[in-house]
Amino acid sequence: DIFPELVRESVRHGADFLFVTTNDAWFGEEGCPYQHAAHSVLRAVENGIPVLRCGNAGWSGWIDPRGYRRSVLMDESGSIFFEGASILEMQFSGSNGVPRKGYTDFFIWFCIGFTLWTLYRLRKSPVYNSL
Repeated sequence: DIFPELVRESVRHGADFLFVTTNDAWFGEEGCPYQHAAHSVLRAVENGIPVLRCGNAGWSGWIDPRGYRRSVLMDESGSIFFEGASILEMQFSGSNGVPRKGYTDFFIWFCIGFTLWTLYRLRKSPVYNSL
């Protein structure tokens, strides 16, 4: 999920969803497992496909094509760091209404263009010039 080109290639070859297995144990219980899981959210949104994520120590669950975390495995205290297993039911259809499937490159270039436009506008603002 951290290599967008691999996900794009899978989607171009007809993948209906992305399955991510990960070993986040070496991160510890700090913020890194959450940041790593955020990559899965980004891959789901930019490709318009659901992501099923299974981590041995960290975030496990599934994300719908719009980036919403639908199921997250947690213990009774709400922690994602625990020993155990569960069965998740992933409900999605092939026509999910997300228009991005196959247009990932456009999405990326749009984000780059929007960022450059925003930086240009900020540079012209009086607040920026007074700093």
